[in-house]
Amino acid sequence: MLQGNYKETQKFYRYFPYPGNGHCGGSAAPLINGEALFSTLVNWVESGIEPDYVVASQTIPVARTRKICMYPNVPVYNGSGSTDDQANFHCEERKKDDLIDTLRIGKQFETSTRANTDSGSD
Repeated sequence: MLQGNYKETQKFYRYFPYPGNGHCGGSAAPLINGEALFSTLVNWVESGIEPDYVVASQTIPVARTRKICMYPNVPVYNGSGSTDDQANFHCEERKKDDLIDTLRIGKQFETSTRANTDSGSD
């Protein structure tokens, strides 16, 4: 059973999966800057600029940036330039997500237009 319409959902919701980016930081990997992420959201809401990716960065132990693509897209190396620079990657649509066909909403979470007619006692 397919739940919803992904293309329509992207008009108001974008998902940027990035494992290892704890909400409090502290990781040795590039982190998404909260202020930059908020600015991206403001640009989307107020100016209609839909984000296709966000950038994570780090300065210690090396300077490195990472392009975090909107799901289901994935970053792909352009073939030249430093792999530590997000500008040398582009986001490409993943043709097949191995998990997409396994997603189901459990019966207990499905909605109905019928009123609850349970006459059981509390």
